Amino acid sequence: MKDDTPSKSPSYLIIALIQGIVFAVLWGIGMYFLLWRDYGTNWQTTVITALAAGTLFGSIMAIIAALRAKKAKRR
Repeated sequence: MKDDTPSKSPSYLIIALIQGIVFAVLWGIGMYFLLWRDYGTNWQTTVITALAAGTLFGSIMAIIAALRAKKAKRR
């Protein structure tokens, strides 16, 4: 018998945290070595900027996941 129930997806908070942390680490390291190191940016500014970018990215990814889930429910 075929089971048509959708799989359990992670909560939007978990999506935001995972996506945000991964993005912040990778983007922060990349930006530091490609750009900020040559400008002499201190480590505090690097960490704060990476955390802000990760928070924004994770939030956007969670919103997109919520909108896709809402759209899938309507079908």
